[in-house]
Amino acid sequence: MNKPLYQKTTDSIINCIKRLQAIREGVAAYLDKVIKRNQSFPARSFYGESFSYWLLRLADDRYHESLSRLIEIYTAKDKESPEFHWEFNKYAWVSVFSSTKDFRIGEFAYPLRFKYTPVTNWVLLRCCTQILAGEDAANALKDTHSILRAQQSKSGLIYDDNGVRSLQYHCFSAVLTAEISVLCNDHKLKERFIRAAEFIEKFVLQTGDTLYIGRGQQQSFGYGALIYLLAHACYLLKDPRFLGKLERCVSFLSSFQRQDGSLPLVLNNAEKGYPLKADPTDQRYPGWYAYNNYFDYLPFLGIMLSKAEKILAALDASDEPFRRVSSKDNPLDES
Repeated sequence: MNKPLYQKTTDSIINCIKRLQAIREGVAAYLDKVIKRNQSFPARSFYGESFSYWLLRLADDRYHESLSRLIEIYTAKDKESPEFHWEFNKYAWVSVFSSTKDFRIGEFAYPLRFKYTPVTNWVLLRCCTQILAGEDAANALKDTHSILRAQQSKSGLIYDDNGVRSLQYHCFSAVLTAEISVLCNDHKLKERFIRAAEFIEKFVLQTGDTLYIGRGQQQSFGYGALIYLLAHACYLLKDPRFLGKLERCVSFLSSFQRQDGSLPLVLNNAEKGYPLKADPTDQRYPGWYAYNNYFDYLPFLGIMLSKAEKILAALDASDEPFRRVSSKDNPLDES
């Protein structure tokens, strides 16, 4: 006897949460081992320390040794380097401090400081951080609307710069738009996010492969943002179509997780290990860009998955939009 639609939807949500938790916990355990073994990251990082701290804090006190070490590593970083990624680091530290009030990291979160890289995802990241921190939030909201008016097309695609199409950075910009819309209760930004979600949903293949256009193809960074995006769209729209696509993407990502909990930076079945510093001409790491860092992208992925878990846990499969879809049209029945 076939399960009722409500039960199928509930089972799908629970299955996604469990799989995301397994991936996230595997990533956290791997990072903990790397930090303990090396006393730092054995390859270049721009924001891996702050995102790893955020990720390991989610496990309560299990990783206290590595958490203390991450504080020491971040303290020692050269923050006057022109490559220092202020937007990413401040976003992470402000987020952790807002939820934990951990006095050890207060000086990392405040005062705010930014690099002001002008591409869309960096602008939105800066705006989101300002709003999270409650500093110049009104202007940050104006900047959010301004950049999206300029860079989101009628199709819903968010360009990362004038004419620059990247499905990876579309997804990241979309989830930042969603976060700002929630923080500011901004209906227009919510509509922009929905348009962005409806755009990317069409690119999800039967295998879950999705991010195959533009800069950052097949990178773990983008799949973390994509999964968070689809989870947020499920929450807003209560549409099994998005839940079905989410299941595919979670399965796709999960298939690349290694026994030690790590995942490759580029999900292409070619990558073994990681370079100390990215070299796009290195044929051992196809699909890498010069700015890619293994120990930035891995904890970033973990954080995106944790956000997806949290929002899926708030989903109720008995909501009317879920129940309104007939069984024969249910995407959860697709093979």
